[in-house]
Amino acid sequence: MISTFDQIDFTKLKKINVIGTTGAGKSTLSKKLAVLLGQPFIEIDQIFWGPNWKKPTNRDFYDNLKSFLDNNPTFVLDGNYTKATALKWAYTETVIWVNLPFAQTLWQLIGRTLKRLLLQKELWPNTGNRESIYGHLFTNDSIFYWLFKTFKGNQIKFKSDMVLKQWAHIQFIELTSNAQVQQFLQLVTKEIAARNKFINN
Repeated sequence: MISTFDQIDFTKLKKINVIGTTGAGKSTLSKKLAVLLGQPFIEIDQIFWGPNWKKPTNRDFYDNLKSFLDNNPTFVLDGNYTKATALKWAYTETVIWVNLPFAQTLWQLIGRTLKRLLLQKELWPNTGNRESIYGHLFTNDSIFYWLFKTFKGNQIKFKSDMVLKQWAHIQFIELTSNAQVQQFLQLVTKEIAARNKFINN
């Protein structure tokens, strides 16, 4: 696990998986990274969920995810889906874990959910999927229930997965605050600027 930014290998930022508990800010970081690096961005949720929140079969899900990974030599992949870890990490060069404190994660999730409920924006193109008050407050599929259920377990699983020998080829970066997230983005921006300057000289 990389704990200091001066150890980052920027050449391994071509195939990235951003992970973290819901509400941590995975999508925000992933989108910014994709723009900075000029790489395709996709949420695994977009691959998983069909119209009207229809769930795919495991085979269809794996096939669709593999198709994306096979057809994109570079990417920023946003999402956990631990049942697909073996597939996605076989392609991945860098895993970025947004590991914010629980209280911060919950606060961000509340803000994100309220915004989505107010705007009623379609979450993924051509699905019609939108967040609803009932779905987020009164069912076992509630995103808040999911946060409470998975937060601690995710920390244990992510840490144990990252030390496995089969993932020795992967660079793991842990970001434990929004300040570190911003610092990381600034470092990537500087690295890209330096690289472009070298190429143009």
